[in-house]
Amino acid sequence: MLARGFVYEKGYTPHPVRKRLFLAAGITLPSEDAVIQLNNVITEKRAKMSSVNINHDELHSLTINMLPLPIQVIQESNSADEMISVALQLRDEYQELRNWLGCYQQALSDGSYKDILKFKKILLSISQYIDSKIGIIDSNSPTFTASIGVLKVALKGQPVNALKNQFGVRSMVNNLIVSRTGNSDLKKFLNFFGQKKTTVGLNVLENFAKSSA
Repeated sequence: MLARGFVYEKGYTPHPVRKRLFLAAGITLPSEDAVIQLNNVITEKRAKMSSVNINHDELHSLTINMLPLPIQVIQESNSADEMISVALQLRDEYQELRNWLGCYQQALSDGSYKDILKFKKILLSISQYIDSKIGIIDSNSPTFTASIGVLKVALKGQPVNALKNQFGVRSMVNNLIVSRTGNSDLKKFLNFFGQKKTTVGLNVLENFAKSSA
């Protein structure tokens, strides 16, 4: 994989399970990880959105906040047998984002400040857009209407940034952030294996709730 990364000039970030093997072999990995940075943005914003939703409810029960891609795999599968094929399909759909992460990792590996700044600006743009969506904006900010085909969108706060976040990598990451929390989807997953109402199933639900707190 390192050889392929070198040939195609793409940064390579090993899966966490493989990462320990690299460290054990004495292979130096970049100190900064593009995938981890993106996951941190997604996790932080999803947690903030969950907090806002909870505060608006007078009564709420167990709250689970799973990672967005597993949620989508479960949501689009009708049985455990379909999950692999659905996961591979989603992998293809997010090819543009995977390529973007590869380029970001290459910039981090090369220590190219100019390129790193460009990628970090995109993450900042996404963060600001999500904050505006959940109401963390200046109430005195200007509003204007943009036409996209037959659609008209009223944009407030940072209109240009809001428009940029409707397309490409920004749009993909935003969809991951605002996807469902996973309460019903985790129960659906447990039901695939007949564990929805068993002690094992309840322990799984409790474990995910604790890890999301």
